[in-house]
Amino acid sequence: MNKSITEKTIYWLDRYKFYLLGVVYILLFFSHLYHDLIVTVRDSMNFMGSLFTGKLATFYEDFGVLYSFPIYLIMGIWNLPLYLLRLIGIDPLTNTLLLHWSKLQLVATLVLTLYLMKRIADLIGMDKKTTEWCIFLTASSCLVMSPILIQTQYDIITVTFMMIALNCYFKNKMWGFLICFALAGTIKGFSLIVFIPLLLLHEKRILHILWKLIVVVTPSFVLSTLFPITPEAQNLALIMFMLPFRWEIPTSVLPSSVFFILTFILWFYCYQKKPLEGIKKYSVPLYTCFAAMGGFITVVYVHPYWAILAAPFLYLALFLSVKRFRIVLLLESVFTISMTALFQYVFHWCNNFNTIAPTFLPRILRNIPDEMLQRSPRYYLERFVSSSNITIINYVISSAMVASFILLLWFLYPKENNDVSANKDTIAEQMPLLLGRTIVSVFICLVPVAIYLAWVVFR
Repeated sequence: MNKSITEKTIYWLDRYKFYLLGVVYILLFFSHLYHDLIVTVRDSMNFMGSLFTGKLATFYEDFGVLYSFPIYLIMGIWNLPLYLLRLIGIDPLTNTLLLHWSKLQLVATLVLTLYLMKRIADLIGMDKKTTEWCIFLTASSCLVMSPILIQTQYDIITVTFMMIALNCYFKNKMWGFLICFALAGTIKGFSLIVFIPLLLLHEKRILHILWKLIVVVTPSFVLSTLFPITPEAQNLALIMFMLPFRWEIPTSVLPSSVFFILTFILWFYCYQKKPLEGIKKYSVPLYTCFAAMGGFITVVYVHPYWAILAAPFLYLALFLSVKRFRIVLLLESVFTISMTALFQYVFHWCNNFNTIAPTFLPRILRNIPDEMLQRSPRYYLERFVSSSNITIINYVISSAMVASFILLLWFLYPKENNDVSANKDTIAEQMPLLLGRTIVSVFICLVPVAIYLAWVVFR
């Protein structure tokens, strides 16, 4: 009897999983507005104003903005209705509903990214059920939900261009591949982390490697020359550039960056790799992309929203590991959940009540006093757990994160030509684990708003 009930529950959850996830998305969508979103909406409207008044050349100088030109162009087009409303006296920056219009762009971009992942899964030959779960695990990952629905950052746009480029790569459309990575690079230069390994897998002629690399980096150079960023933004860019050097190991002369050591090893692996055939022409590039970007978000002091850059590669590679599906799913759960937990503790300002205050929730339930705006999950953890125990917990979690990443690299490595059509039965066998992982991933993203609701109820 209990087994029958369990099977029916699993069947019901499997059938309606996207609808249930949609409810979670709606809750998180309307319960967080990170301050960066408000700033970027303001800057995008100023961009459109500069465009329409012929002052685009001095946009960066006039407003002291931080992001790249394409970000403001893309956001400005989406936020054109908000700019027009501002012209007639309506201030979108103080209107919660209008701010959510800008946030909707991120969700729409995510949907496009998931569609592009589906196209890649179809190229690989995944069956419908396998593709469905690949898309679902990506959408339900805390590495995806947190950056889009809580921190409301725009790295998903870079991911979209990388997915278009990957589609072109697998279809051997090299100019499309180069152009899309060139566009991705103008938004965020981190796309080069996966571009170079992919290029080295495909191209072995040194001169061809060099001119293709020049094609990709030239648009970023041209835009930075035409629209130079402010000194403040230059300092921020320098800080970001130095992040890979924070984790060093001693050598005979000077310390070396762990990230660049691993990167050079990966480049050599890709360059010496022979032409790929069968399923390996998909699995090896996907594995390489995850190794590159996964290594970046693991060994470099990254901001929490950059983790989304690795997510699509992780899940596409995961569903190609048919013979090790249970173990890689367990490792994925440890890796993503431990990383998000650390992000919530270290970058506590990205998950505090200040992200909830501008939304509808305080107006419907209870306003948040000014003295509580900076409270976050970290604040309550430190109230009930001693600092020494927190230090131990953080060491354990960070160690689990690094260990699970290393083990993922071991178990995801494409050793043979797997039959991806065999995944369907494997996934059905692991349904409880799939659903359990999803519940935990969703829960950790709901922690900030859950704490707020508990404060409302029990105060």
